[in-house]
Amino acid sequence: DFITGELTCSVLNPRTGAMGGAFRANVVADLGVEQGKAPQYLMVTGAANFRTMGGNILPAESVVYVADANTGRYVGYWLPWNRQAAQYNFAQASPMQVLGTGSARNIQVE
Repeated sequence: DFITGELTCSVLNPRTGAMGGAFRANVVADLGVEQGKAPQYLMVTGAANFRTMGGNILPAESVVYVADANTGRYVGYWLPWNRQAAQYNFAQASPMQVLGTGSARNIQVE
């Protein structure tokens, strides 16, 4: 949502093939967009194979990257997938987790 900066992603449940979760983040906050500025967002998704130690909450095999083309700042997110909830076909909803942030530009563009 370009107005609020809220990013919502859904993940397919591998058991059912249906949307199994809604994960949210606020990219305005995570990118440090200054109030009154008009960011130019670029979003890319990708597959990921995380090493885990087990447990019910695992990273989904997806990563979401969002960048602001005006500032060059970017943030990567992973989505906390609850295997137990997926097994019983329960809908999931939780915040996305920041994987990392950075800047692809080392000079300020006016």
